[in-house]
Amino acid sequence: MDSRKIIESIITKITNALFFISKKLTYHTINDYKFTMDRYIQLVVDNNFNALKKFPLYIPKTYLEAIYSNILMEYAKLSENEDIMAEMRNKEQLITLYRRYEMFRWCGLVLTSPYANDEDKKKTYQFLSNSGIRKDYLNKLEGEMKVLSVKIEELKKKVDTKKEEESTQKSDFSRIFAFLEKNGYRASINMPVLEYIETMKLYKSEVKRIEKEINKSKK
Repeated sequence: MDSRKIIESIITKITNALFFISKKLTYHTINDYKFTMDRYIQLVVDNNFNALKKFPLYIPKTYLEAIYSNILMEYAKLSENEDIMAEMRNKEQLITLYRRYEMFRWCGLVLTSPYANDEDKKKTYQFLSNSGIRKDYLNKLEGEMKVLSVKIEELKKKVDTKKEEESTQKSDFSRIFAFLEKNGYRASINMPVLEYIETMKLYKSEVKRIEKEINKSKK
């Protein structure tokens, strides 16, 4: 194994270890009953990533964002919320496009750099060939990056527009809590997120049952 691969391996191990420690110091899953709606609301309304922390310690924002994404995905699956799941899919697609763009950008830098050695250029040509870019590499690379830029901007607009249309306020949750309590369910800002999801599913199930009974009585 060459020195570069050894260094990459060490960095990967350190990164994974730090992320593992970060998860221990945060509320990283909805299944944790100590992760309350108060903290969840701070996340989705205020984008306050500190709400994930169990202790006032420094944790890299990239780790907190990864944990937040995991929580959103858990929330979407458990609550069967298609809107959130669609939003997460769009964000994942955006990340994939960004990564591809950055890879091609670095390829262009290697191929045009007077300091890049022949071996690095050979590997870059091979990577581009495997990616479907052959001959006239720089022009095709430029064209591919322009296409990716357009796709990224279009998807960003789609995500931002959806975010503006479905912007959630603290008052929205307050109304939901009040409505649930009025209908005989226990609900408050201090309840566990998992319990809130279960309560909402129970309420929706009860509404569907009542609607079915009403429709039967009309026949």
